[in-house]
Amino acid sequence: MNSRVLSPAWFPAYSWWVMLACVVSAGFFINWLVASVVLVVMLAHAFRPFDFMVAFCLTVAGATFVRYDAGKLTHELSLLTGVILLMLMCYTISMRGRLVVFPGTRLGWALLSYVLLSMANFGRGILSGHSNKFLLLDVLPVFAVGTSFLVANGFDSKRDLRTVVAALAVLGYGSAAFGFWVFAVIHTHTAGIYFNATPALVALLFVNLALRAERLKTTAVWMGLSLPLFLHQFLSFRRSLWVGCMAGLLTTILVFAVGSRTRWRRAGLVFGSLLGIGVVGAVSLELIYGQTDILSQSVARFGSIGSTELTMETRANVARLVEAATMIDLIQQSPLLGYGLGYGFILKNWMWGERPVQYWADDNYLLIWLKQGAIGLALYLWILWAGLRLGVRQARGREGRWESSWFATLAAAMGFMALFSLTDWPFNQVNPTFLLALLFGGSMAMAREGRIRLQWSSSPT
Repeated sequence: MNSRVLSPAWFPAYSWWVMLACVVSAGFFINWLVASVVLVVMLAHAFRPFDFMVAFCLTVAGATFVRYDAGKLTHELSLLTGVILLMLMCYTISMRGRLVVFPGTRLGWALLSYVLLSMANFGRGILSGHSNKFLLLDVLPVFAVGTSFLVANGFDSKRDLRTVVAALAVLGYGSAAFGFWVFAVIHTHTAGIYFNATPALVALLFVNLALRAERLKTTAVWMGLSLPLFLHQFLSFRRSLWVGCMAGLLTTILVFAVGSRTRWRRAGLVFGSLLGIGVVGAVSLELIYGQTDILSQSVARFGSIGSTELTMETRANVARLVEAATMIDLIQQSPLLGYGLGYGFILKNWMWGERPVQYWADDNYLLIWLKQGAIGLALYLWILWAGLRLGVRQARGREGRWESSWFATLAAAMGFMALFSLTDWPFNQVNPTFLLALLFGGSMAMAREGRIRLQWSSSPT
């Protein structure tokens, strides 16, 4: 009997050579940043071939790095569209006969109502002759919100939850790295993808995991992972992000600690430690960047949140007030139904003169009211309330630490969005909406109280 073990072939499979050719071609003919994206996509699908949740995480990552203020929005949204099509193909392959399953939760009904109203207003925008560019820019975030139902159908907490958390950790740190690098170059605050809300939402997830960890060592690890992301938000000098993080952290504390003295003590320990280490980290930033006015600038900007005196620190406040006054005048002419998606308006003021037509505004509540009327605004508030209610109820009722932390993060994200939307327009951009869809869909998948199935073929074995 011959027991000789045959040595495995050393030559890589042909599929790996095809992947190498695609990456090298993308690097030579486009650029190496695109080549790195192609490499990540191919490796992800090599790990889980045509897996929907992997494809959706890649879509969230692609949407996070879309720049609305860089002058290349059409090109970047075209690339994102390719990633979305790949995600939809993976969904079709994975789901087969159960392509449409509606989760029975209040949050699901709120999201469905908002998406249906938005599509009706998309049709109104077309009939009204609004700009095709503005129509597409307005409908893409609505589509992102609608993908919550795809996630709710394809998300399996036992299989996907930890993988998704790991993917969000990579995404959060990747996004924060851009911000740290840009600040090292320009030494002043900026916005765009360099300082967006993604690291904040990922940091809130880590804090919730820290609160619910069984061992002190594990708590310290999650706190350590959250700290650089919060420092990134601090370094943004964006007061809207600061206030949003405060709202998210306050929601996190209340969800975790209310009703238990032991939990209040643990929350005090975690947040006290996080605050103390955060102050040390903020001071360290002055040494790292060689800039001794970071703390003094942050105090000055935070102190100017409610000021309307025209200075360098408060000019954004004045601009927002002028913008809000213009929008309120327009809203009064059509308060119930709004003007439809794709609507643009001209902002006239004494500071900058007449601006070009713009479809966005630095107040998400007024922006939704302007385009979708009081009905659309009420539905947006319903989404925030339903998400908060679902997150609080499920976070307190779940015994599993990972699932409880996920639901608590949903509640914290709603608190974050409620204040962030006062001075920004996150629900009308693809950057945060795909990430929110992941939170919405994963929560509905784990908390569904029933579901409506539309099926036209037999389910796969």
